[in-house]
Amino acid sequence: MSIRPSSSSGSRSQHRFISPYSRSSETSLTRGTSRKSSAKRIRSDLQGELDSFKWEVESLKEERMQRNIGKYEYALQSKELAYRREQATSQCTDAEATHRRQTEDKKLDIQLVDAHARMLEQEAENLRLKIRLAELQALQGGTSSGENVSVPQNL
Repeated sequence: MSIRPSSSSGSRSQHRFISPYSRSSETSLTRGTSRKSSAKRIRSDLQGELDSFKWEVESLKEERMQRNIGKYEYALQSKELAYRREQATSQCTDAEATHRRQTEDKKLDIQLVDAHARMLEQEAENLRLKIRLAELQALQGGTSSGENVSVPQNL
C-alpha cells in the first residue's frame, strides 16, 4: 500500500490512498513483486502464528500428560497404601491370634505341671503310708513273738 500525491492543481498537495489491488499507472511487474512480497509476509506471519499454536498445543499436551501421570502415580500410591494397610491389619490379626494360642498353650502347660506336681505329692503321701503300714506290720509281727516295741506317733 502506498500514498501518492495526486496530480491536481493547487498550492496544496493532496495525497490519495492507492491500494496494491487497485488499477493505477504502476507497471504489472511492480504490482506482482509487491503482491508476492506481501503474500510472503502474510505466509510468514501465518506460519509464525501456526508454529506458535503448534508449540502451545504441544505444551498443553505435555501439561495434560504430566497431570495424567500425576493422577496415575497418585492412584498407584493410594492402592499401594491400601494394600499395606490391609497387610498390616492382617499381620496384626494373625499376631493377636498367635498370642492368644500361645497364652492358652502356656496356661495348659501350667495346669499340666500343677497336675503332675499334685500327682507326685499324692504318690509321696502314698509311699509314706505304705512305709507306715510296713512299719506297723513289722511291729505287729514282732509283738506276737513276745517283744514289746513302742510305735512312734509322729509318722
